[in-house]
Amino acid sequence: MDTRKVYCSECDREVSLAFTDPPTNPGGQASLSDGDLVCLEMNERCHGHVCPVCRISPEALAVRIAKSGLRPDQHATLHAMCDGCQRETDLMMTRGGYVTCPECGATRMMVRA
Repeated sequence: MDTRKVYCSECDREVSLAFTDPPTNPGGQASLSDGDLVCLEMNERCHGHVCPVCRISPEALAVRIAKSGLRPDQHATLHAMCDGCQRETDLMMTRGGYVTCPECGATRMMVRA
């Protein structure tokens, strides 16, 4: 994983970005994307429709951070069944009402009772 400092126009300062390693799946049939760009300094002050650095919504960026395993301290957890791997685990709660499994990376809307 590669990290760099870049200027963020929203924060008006340099922020740390990580370029996650591309997924590996030898012999898989699905086309895989490159690694993801993740802002390591995203927080509650970030607002607007898209991050000026990553060019995705804050909700999508929060899911990227959760899936990358970076900054686990940034997410509250909810012990529940994962729809992806069918195991009980501590799902990471992210912006916009999403939960992400730290084990398999499955993401879904949080069901409210």
